[in-house]
Amino acid sequence: MAVNHRNFAQTTLAAAITDISGTSITVTSEASFPAAPFIISIDTECLLVTVVNGTTWTVTRGYESSTAATHTNGTAIYHDISAAEADSIATKKTDSVSATDKVLGRSSAGAGPIEEIACTAAGRALLDDANAAAQLATLGALPAAGGTVTGDITLDENVGINLDPAGSADEKWSGITVTGTAGATLAVGDLCYLNSSWQWALANASAASTSGTVVLGICLTAASDTQSTRMLLMGTMRSAAFPASITGGAQLYVSATAGDMTTTQPSTTDYVIRCVGWAITTEPNTIFFCPSADYITHV
Repeated sequence: MAVNHRNFAQTTLAAAITDISGTSITVTSEASFPAAPFIISIDTECLLVTVVNGTTWTVTRGYESSTAATHTNGTAIYHDISAAEADSIATKKTDSVSATDKVLGRSSAGAGPIEEIACTAAGRALLDDANAAAQLATLGALPAAGGTVTGDITLDENVGINLDPAGSADEKWSGITVTGTAGATLAVGDLCYLNSSWQWALANASAASTSGTVVLGICLTAASDTQSTRMLLMGTMRSAAFPASITGGAQLYVSATAGDMTTTQPSTTDYVIRCVGWAITTEPNTIFFCPSADYITHV
């Protein structure tokens, strides 16, 4: 059966899939996908989409010998190719295509590379092949799990870096981070500041030196004093450590309780008032963390 394709199609589940036999799923957006039929992957399950009715899709579960499974709301959905197509790409014109071209899945005429590999056994075999991995590394390709970029990245017009607007669970985040050393016992979700010893300690609105004139970050990796840690400098995060039931759009400030944020401006004399972010989702609480460079002290 011929299936349709479109580069870089991606969305998320708008409702959890709670069984392994249901044939209807609800997605956040269908805009980037081709006309049915086409193949998608959710976690490690492949599905054949046979009917698209807006954001409600009719699917065949456990497609291409994958295992049908349950999936949580918000899980990423990716457009894939079939095992047969992957096999065809891998073997096409083997007598006239260079090793590099075969790795990229393009013909000797230079037809473009495949942007996606199926979650099928054939697709994984292509990615797992040691020679293919070496060729991709030589060409500077980054793996899906991440890597190091050694040059500038230029974004085209109308292209953005998308932050996760609502984490799938507590302690999930998306944004700009930095590694460092803990200067106290830190828990995930703690509001921290970089002290004069270049260590991250718990922020406290009681003094400018611990909340006002300093770099702030949210702890992403729990650590004891002097252990390595990781801080969110700007981005979105959902955490059980944040104040409960924040009103959407509400500002958050450094709290007089060490390591906490508050929706109420400190009112004690000489205490620091510094905005650190805004609530973008209420219950479960998700904030956009973007500390102001300015602050005032209460008089």
